[in-house]
Parts: sequence; C-alpha cells; structure tokens
Amino acid sequence: MLFAFKSLREYAIPSSVSEISGDAFSKCRHLKTLVLPLRLKRENVCASTFWDCDSLYSISVDEKNPYLCSDGSALYNKDMSELVFVCHTVKKMSIPSL
Repeated sequence: MLFAFKSLREYAIPSSVSEISGDAFSKCRHLKTLVLPLRLKRENVCASTFWDCDSLYSISVDEKNPYLCSDGSALYNKDMSELVFVCHTVKKMSIPSL
C-alpha cells in the first residue's frame, strides 16, 4: 500500500478532508498534479507536506475554498498575502507587491 501511494502521479484529495497532517505527501517523487479540497484550511497544510515531491508542477485548490488559493504552481492563503508552497518545478516567479 505504501509503495502504491509513493508512486502516485496525480491525486485529488477528497472533499471531506479538512486537514493534511505533517509530511503526508513527502517523498511522492512521481506526483505531478494535486487538487486540494474545499474544506482544507491554511493552518492545516504546510510546505513539509510536499517535501521531496520533485515532480509536482501543478497544484490547484477548489475555487470555493475560503482559506487557500493557487495560481497553478504555488499555494497561497486566500488573499495571496502569504505564500504557503511553491512547486519544485517552478524556475521563475513574480511576487506581487501588497
């Protein structure tokens, strides 16, 4: 079971999930795309969650999520004032001024 999880290529976290613990996706080196659910809160996800996900290039969030948003390659709090995570495949990005 663990081997199958580590070889994931894409995954949409079920809508019932509101928290991702610690390093839940760490070392999922084949994971390329990830969709985060509506109920997931900012305080329940951190950069270590995706540690060593070297192939992750696309992260998206349910657009109705009141806590998080994404531009496709980075994860932010809803008003984009806090950067939570940047996909490892990003070579260059612009940080907007507030």
